[in-house]
Amino acid sequence: MRTLLALVNLAIRLHVAYFLWEVAPGKHEIASHTENTAKITIDAKEGRNHYVWQEVKMGMWQPGSLLHEVNEEEGKKGVLECKRAAEGG
Repeated sequence: MRTLLALVNLAIRLHVAYFLWEVAPGKHEIASHTENTAKITIDAKEGRNHYVWQEVKMGMWQPGSLLHEVNEEEGKKGVLECKRAAEGG
């Protein structure tokens, strides 16, 4: 069974994208480097899809962000509103 981890960015409407990784079960850290460094650790379960929402916040010099794990229903909805980001960028 595959385990998928998706990072969904819905905050910037001009570039609405998601990243998708196939990962081994276990703990994985995702980091978003903006004005701050937001981090979240996901305990990936085999055969389950995990979704992380990147919330973009106003910053002093550039946007900041927060990362939240969301349920599958909310995550799937977010992915359908986005395009998959290109690998490596």
